[in-house]
Amino acid sequence: MLFRTSVCMNRLYRVLCSLSIAVIFWIGYSVSAFAQTPLNSPSKAENYLSQAIEQIQQQHYSQALQALNQAINLDNTLVEAYRDRCLISVQLGNYSQAIQDCLYATQLQPHSNSNNTYLNLGIAYYRSGDFTHAIAAYDHLIEHQADAVLGYYNRGLAYSELQDYTNAIADYNQALNYTASLEASQLAEIYIDRGIAYLMLDQIPYAIANFSTAIHHDASNPRAHYNHACACSRQGNTHTALQEFTATLHLNPNHALAHFNRAMLRQQQGLYAGAIADLKAACQCFTNQGNLAASRHTLALMEKLQQWLLSTEIQTIA
Repeated sequence: MLFRTSVCMNRLYRVLCSLSIAVIFWIGYSVSAFAQTPLNSPSKAENYLSQAIEQIQQQHYSQALQALNQAINLDNTLVEAYRDRCLISVQLGNYSQAIQDCLYATQLQPHSNSNNTYLNLGIAYYRSGDFTHAIAAYDHLIEHQADAVLGYYNRGLAYSELQDYTNAIADYNQALNYTASLEASQLAEIYIDRGIAYLMLDQIPYAIANFSTAIHHDASNPRAHYNHACACSRQGNTHTALQEFTATLHLNPNHALAHFNRAMLRQQQGLYAGAIADLKAACQCFTNQGNLAASRHTLALMEKLQQWLLSTEIQTIA
């Protein structure tokens, strides 16, 4: 699906806005009909491929991998098996195997019929951190399929990772031209990532408009609310930012940065008891995530605020 943070300043502390969770949110497993005629034990190979697809749909990736290995052992020309094994390897974190499988699949299949293979190859390169080669794979896909919404969207994510936000926005725009087949939740993801690109270019009104549209499509998406809160904070709209951090936490109570950022805004507004409660919650969330450095930093801020309140004898307000 790889976090990147941006920093917003307030009077005493920094508000950390996690602006991009660079993930392939929907990658579309290849479940098309078998296009090749296997040479060796065709029925058995296809049976294993069918079993693998069933296991993939149930997210039983280890079992799916075993079935795909069996299919390939029976027929080493079965393109769909290599293509699907690529995605399983991505899920299991074996990116070199994933890339190798897709590259071999492209050799087996003519370019005009290998769109899904190049989509999967791009995903494998992306997850491995090789964003330049991911873009090249998506280029090939888009060259042969002008309406490849996933190609445009995923290439936009790769451009964002390279901090080329202008090209990223152009690709998100193209993806939004071909959204008839997408669910509302998928549309929301595109608007979120386009909003993030605008935010990184400091085009705050455009960012806010995109996050608002994402929330309209999927109000249950915590990432939409969180990034909307970050953009509103950047704009100086503290009231809406607080509301949106609260909405984020309603959907995901373990969102550490939402707790942390709401604490910073509450502190700024003189809501010290609420700020301390949020810092305590953020500290626990960071600890649960294994981010001990962030946990220690948050704890130090909480203790500093508590000591300051004691020294000034200010009455805390929730």
